[in-house]
Order: sequence, then structure tokens, then C-alpha cells
Amino acid sequence: MEPILNKKLSLAEYQRLEEETDTRYEYHDGEVFAMSEAARKHSAIAANVNILLGNSLPAGCRTFDSDLKVYVEAVNRGFHPDVSVACRPITGPEEINAIDNPVLLIEVLSPGTADYDRGQKFWFFSQLSSLREYVLVEQDRWAVETRYRPSADAEWVMAYFEGEQAEVVLRSFDLRVPMAKFYQDTEGL
Repeated sequence: MEPILNKKLSLAEYQRLEEETDTRYEYHDGEVFAMSEAARKHSAIAANVNILLGNSLPAGCRTFDSDLKVYVEAVNRGFHPDVSVACRPITGPEEINAIDNPVLLIEVLSPGTADYDRGQKFWFFSQLSSLREYVLVEQDRWAVETRYRPSADAEWVMAYFEGEQAEVVLRSFDLRVPMAKFYQDTEGL
């Protein structure tokens, strides 16, 4: 990935850039990188997850779609995860329309982003002390990987769920979700 500009931007300039264009950008310590548009299936899976979590969360917690940024102050990075979940009080720099205290982040993997989402992006997100779970949903096959930590200083524990009959366990909210709910009505997209 190459930054789109030859100069570093402030957070305010980053926000203005996103407001002035239809493109979303990741912010990496002043450098901005254009994000590609999501495929139809990718978008449908993210919408399914957003709906099913939104209907299952406790009071005071809510889902957000990829329009809302997640800002990681420790590494000065801004991202647009496919789905994020935060609980009150929801905090973050309002001037860049971001939250900085998600409890759960979900990325739908595409062939071009899978390695980055599993590796470097996960490391960036792991710098958030609020984050308890990171979930990776395969776009092209029925498989979900979760990474969970019970507290900010705990080790991450991974789990893998695969196949149409699997039940995905989201430990950050003690939810069990049939795999079919993630992929509902996505065949042929």
C-alpha cells in the first residue's frame, strides 16, 4: 500500500479529506491510504453481523458499521472496521467521528486484506485496552476466527469455527450464533 499524498495530514485534515470525497481512508500516523470498495458478499455479511449483534447486545452497548472510525491513540491510527461494538460511555475523538473504546471488532476478510487483517491490523487493534474480542469472518467460505482476551493484560485466546452447522461463540458478550446467520442470503452475490 502506498499513501495517497506526499505529505502527512493532521487528524483534522484526515477528517476533512473523508468529508470531501466518497472514499474511506485508513490513517497511519499522518499518512492516509485509500480503502477499496467492499464486494457485495462482503457488505452483506457485514450487514448480517451488524443486525444479529444489534439485536443481541445488552442495554448500553451498540453496534456501528464501517462509516464510523475506530481510533487507536497509542499508535495514532484510524480505521473503518466492518462492524464495531462499544458500550457506554462511548468515547473517542468527535472531531474525526471516531470511537476509541470498542469492546468487539469484526472484519470480513477479502482475498486482498486477509493477511493484513490477521496480522498488522490485529496488532494495531490490540493496543486498545477496551478491546476484548477480534473476529475475522471469511468472505468466500463458511469460517470464523475469534481472538478473545478477558482483560487488557491477558493473553489472546484464539478459536476457529467452520462449516454450515457450526455455532460461533462470541465470548465478549457470551453469545452463541449459528454460522448460518453470518452467511444468510449471501450465496450468489
